[in-house]
Amino acid sequence: MRKTLRVNPKTHLVCVPSPMVEEGMVGDVESYANAVTLTLVSPGASLEDVKASLETVIKDVELRMRIEGRVESKSRANQ
Repeated sequence: MRKTLRVNPKTHLVCVPSPMVEEGMVGDVESYANAVTLTLVSPGASLEDVKASLETVIKDVELRMRIEGRVESKSRANQ
């Protein structure tokens, strides 16, 4: 699943989409970050849950990369 979070540049507040709030992303939400990504962790999730979830995200990213590669190949072939 891909969601867009809007960060207010002045206040640094983040607007979280309603479906994420309905799924439990409320209150103090832990996160893991590096220079490229930010992972928000549902309250009560174990590290094993976080790892399994990130593995699913990696598979999704790999699928999207393959699909984008096919689209780029087709558009080059049509030029």
